[in-house]
Order: sequence, then structure tokens, then C-alpha cells
Amino acid sequence: DTLIGRTVFSIFSSNIRRIIPLASRAYGVSASTGTASVLELSENEAVVRLHDIVSFVETYHFGVFEGVLQACGLQGEVGFAPDDDPTSARFWVRWDG
Repeated sequence: DTLIGRTVFSIFSSNIRRIIPLASRAYGVSASTGTASVLELSENEAVVRLHDIVSFVETYHFGVFEGVLQACGLQGEVGFAPDDDPTSARFWVRWDG
């Protein structure tokens, strides 16, 4: 529940396919370090890579993606795959509908 989160969701409502591509900009504005890149985006799935994230890359950011699903009113799942670098990981977000 951040200012940038409230702004994004107020503009794009619950359209997750329009929200996910904003990840790189959102992380750039809200984080002092780190980047987000959308590697894949399809009808019901996205793959996002976080790099140089120093704030609990697995636990905290896993919850960020779960929160996006919830805010969009979608049922789905989030997967996590760490990179060799402990501050980087890939997240899979899959949703129904």
C-alpha cells in the first residue's frame, strides 16, 4: 500500500496485463537500488527478473507479486527462482481468467 502502488492501480484498475509492464518503472521510482525487467508477458503469465535488490529479494518481493494478484482480484500463483547472485531472482506470476 504505497503511493506509487495506489497511483498505478487507480489508473489501470485491475488490468494485470497493463500493470506488469510497469514493473521496471515502479521499481526504479520506489527503490534506491535494483531493477526489474519483464522478460515475458502472455495472456495469463508473466516472468519478471529483479536484479540488485537488497531488500529480501525472495520473501518481500514474492509478497509484492501476490499483492498485485490480490489487488487485481485474480486467483493465481507466484513462483520464485533465485539467480546465482543472491540479490537477483526471477518471478513467475500466473493467473486465471
